[in-house]
Amino acid sequence: MGGQLYFVLLFNEAETKDKKVAATVAKIYRSDGLAWSSKYLLDFRPIEILFKPETGELTLRGSDTQQSVVDKNGKLK
Repeated sequence: MGGQLYFVLLFNEAETKDKKVAATVAKIYRSDGLAWSSKYLLDFRPIEILFKPETGELTLRGSDTQQSVVDKNGKLK
């Protein structure tokens, strides 16, 4: 995308009472601005975010093998 597409991941360091981590991901185009913003309750604290340009998916990774995949429309798979 050549610097035209950005993702922002924000999360709360404090877990919920159910031991979940509240996170928000936003997809932003440089030319058009905010495409979408979605909130999630994750089972782990994210430490890495990976973008797959061929599918438009994001992988949110935690420690060890913990991960969640977000599709190109912001839906958690």
